[in-house]
Amino acid sequence: MDVIDLANYGPALRAEIADGDPDPAGVAHLGLVWRDKTGHVGVRHRGRLVAHAGWLPIHLRLGERRVAAAGLGGVLVHPWLRGQGVGALVVRAVMDRMREAGLPVGVLFCREQLVPYYARLGWQCVDGEVVVDQPDGPVAMPLRTCWSALHPHPPAVHAPLTVDGLPF
Repeated sequence: MDVIDLANYGPALRAEIADGDPDPAGVAHLGLVWRDKTGHVGVRHRGRLVAHAGWLPIHLRLGERRVAAAGLGGVLVHPWLRGQGVGALVVRAVMDRMREAGLPVGVLFCREQLVPYYARLGWQCVDGEVVVDQPDGPVAMPLRTCWSALHPHPPAVHAPLTVDGLPF
């Protein structure tokens, strides 16, 4: 398996990984508007793209304090490779990119059943309300918010927490 940076990740490549599943992340019912990621990492297996994770620089507001961070999103693994370490491979590769960018912490949103998976990769839950922007104004994020230290001595990420901009 080859980990690669993807310059032109979009709907066609996502569809290749999703293999016909119209809602592979299982969050379409929430009706959220998501922000595009600026960095994309993929995994190729036998010439086919089988996994993706995206990231972008973001800002968090922890009370009155504004903190630079990295947002991780768009994690997707082809159905026949789930549970085989491919997701961990692509998530760790994106975390490396976020570290290289000098960002102190990473933040992601996930369904409750994925919290143990991300915990094994070093992510911990933010307990309490997290607010994100939507076109009609701020909303409480209905998904779990997790964070991970990317450098020594990162700021502690805690609620109440506001993400500047749309979720990712």
